[in-house]
This record gives sequence, structure tokens and C-alpha cells, in this order.
Amino acid sequence: MANASMEMPIESTLEVNESKLLAAGTRRKIYRHPETADKIIKVFWDDQIPAKRRAQRWDRWFKSVRRFDDNENDYRQYLRVKRRFGKAIGCIYAIYGYADTPFGRGLVAEHVRNADGTTSETLVSYVQEHGPSRILPSLDTLFEELAKFHVVAKDPHAENIVVRELDGGKLELVLIDGLGDNNVIPFATISKALNRKKLMRKKLSLRRRILRMGEGG
Repeated sequence: MANASMEMPIESTLEVNESKLLAAGTRRKIYRHPETADKIIKVFWDDQIPAKRRAQRWDRWFKSVRRFDDNENDYRQYLRVKRRFGKAIGCIYAIYGYADTPFGRGLVAEHVRNADGTTSETLVSYVQEHGPSRILPSLDTLFEELAKFHVVAKDPHAENIVVRELDGGKLELVLIDGLGDNNVIPFATISKALNRKKLMRKKLSLRRRILRMGEGG
């Protein structure tokens, strides 16, 4: 496969600052796009830049820097699925390319929002506020679509999934992080059947966690 960063556009430098910070994870900060409400920009914390992460332990040195680049892994997986099916699919967030920012190169991606324009909640927040019952059918739909479109997801946990509220109150789950295959031999990428088995195991684990959250655990 060609280098994904060569296949998607790199926008001119975008002027973002801390006033546009939308969320902060353990590895990346998420900023609002300065020109459109429909996009966000994911930028690594300075100490989590892929080359620095690889250098933290000697046993990682033989691995490609790309293995530690969450932006590139998300990007390549999105590009692979879109190329195969000729369109973006609703179960994963859309990715548009890269942009330079004052904080380094960032991944420009979809800002997942509800029908009323508000930012979609994480699955964790939604379950804590509304309970698990409404979300479980949408969880089944999400993982069926991931399997159907052969989306490889190494980390589809509750913090990496958001709940989009559509017109009429219908719910749609969208995976916004943790795409790709981090195994040395990418069995899930090679085999659609193996990927389905892996996804179904992860769904059962996530379902148990959602039910525990609903019980206050």
C-alpha cells in the first residue's frame, strides 16, 4: 500500500490555540478546526510523538515508528476501507487529511455531532447519564457494520466510541479512535473471518462493561 500521507491532502497551516481545545486524551489533544465546525484536529502531546514513544524502551527500537503513530494507523485504516468500498461508512469517523499547526502536524477528521449540531457524547458519558438499555441495540449494529466492512479496530473501547443522536431520536455509534492492527502478523487485516471473531469478542467484553456501568460499577 502506498504511504497514506501521500494520498490525502495536507492543508496549509491552521492557527489553533488552547481556546479551541475540545478534549485531551493520554496521547493526543483534540482541537476544533478554526474554519469549520464539522472538523477537528488531532495533535500529539509533545511527549507522545511517535518517535519519542518508540525511544522510551530499547525493545521498541526495531519496530517502525508508524506502529506508534495513532494518527497514521487511523488514517490508513480509514483510507483502506474507503478505497475498498468507494465511500465513507458511518460506523467510523471520516478522515480528511493532515494539517500543520503550531503544535505540530495534526490529523484533520470529522467532528461527530448530533442532529441538533451539538457534539456527540462518548459512550461512557451516555451510559452514565441514560443507562445501558437504549444503547445495546446500537452496539450490536456497530460491530456488525465493522465486521461487514472489514474494519480492523485494535481498541474499540467505550472511550473511543461516541453516540450520535439522529433525527427522530435514533442512536448511531461511531468509532473515533483505535483503528488498525498492531499485531506483528496482521491476521485480522488478512482474514475477514478472523477479524469478525476478534470484533465479536471485543463486543462481548464491551457489552459487559456497559452493563457494569449501568449498575454503577
